[in-house]
Amino acid sequence: MIYVFAAVLTIFTETIFWSCFKAFRKMEFLIWCGIVNLLSNVGLNMVLQEIMRPGDGLLSVKVLTGECLVVLYEFFFLIHASKESKWKIFLLTLSANIITFSISFFI
Repeated sequence: MIYVFAAVLTIFTETIFWSCFKAFRKMEFLIWCGIVNLLSNVGLNMVLQEIMRPGDGLLSVKVLTGECLVVLYEFFFLIHASKESKWKIFLLTLSANIITFSISFFI
């Protein structure tokens, strides 16, 4: 059940984030972003469940590596859904993931 909550919170947060930028307010992009976020969030959480050991926290190498891989994964799929520059999409993808990762410290 925690996976569902985490995925919904991530999708909600990142949809609001991307909606703050006029170029990304298109429904098709936001739906695509939601699907990509759902897959990356659930996938990362399932992998982390298997590899995390007692004492590993949110700042462990495992989690931070996973988060970096998620940024690359999301960037790869989001560049195909927008005609904006790759650099802009990368920076916004990184920013969105920093925000959602930061929220995880509060839940």
